[in-house]
Amino acid sequence: APMLKHILATAIALMTTAAMAAPTDAPNRSATVKMAFPDGHGSGFYIGTHLGVDMYVTAGHVIGDVLATPVKIELSSGETAVMNTILLYDAFDDLAIIESDDNLRPQIPDEINCTPPKQGDVVSTEGYPVDLPVVRTYGRVASDGVTHWGPWPEILVMNMTVAPGNSGGPVFDVDGKVIGIVVGWLPGTGFSAVIPMKRICDWLSSRPKEAA
Repeated sequence: APMLKHILATAIALMTTAAMAAPTDAPNRSATVKMAFPDGHGSGFYIGTHLGVDMYVTAGHVIGDVLATPVKIELSSGETAVMNTILLYDAFDDLAIIESDDNLRPQIPDEINCTPPKQGDVVSTEGYPVDLPVVRTYGRVASDGVTHWGPWPEILVMNMTVAPGNSGGPVFDVDGKVIGIVVGWLPGTGFSAVIPMKRICDWLSSRPKEAA
């Protein structure tokens, strides 16, 4: 327990330092949300309306234990909405897409970049670690392409600090487009596991097209 507290304290200190050192031209991501449950929370992000449905993306394990329970999302403005329609749940790839049942959404959806990032690319993530409000941390792509790590068959390894509560949050490229989803970390190392957006892109492209 003392070691875990030390690791979390170090992670929070690093995240705070990274947020303070953020470039002044970093995009303001109002689409990042907190996904709250009675016994915990994760992060997620709004990707817009498709075929009249407001869609939020998160990690599969964030909602995996509460599939039958409505999920409350909290916007950065403090407003809340309820989601209880699961459009995609993939325990193998650790992904989920949920529909909002309330007419409440962030003003600007996150734009997706389906092209995998390259090793050394600068990235950032936004989320709600532990009991903090939304924070942003920065890093670089550490792996050369995807790799198998832990329970995840294909992940990108990032040299970027995350902590409990960050899971499901978006990972941005330098243009502010989402290139991945946070799903885990290796405590004490600064390395994080990120699912590439290709799986989400493939799912969206398989859906019926909206009328012109």
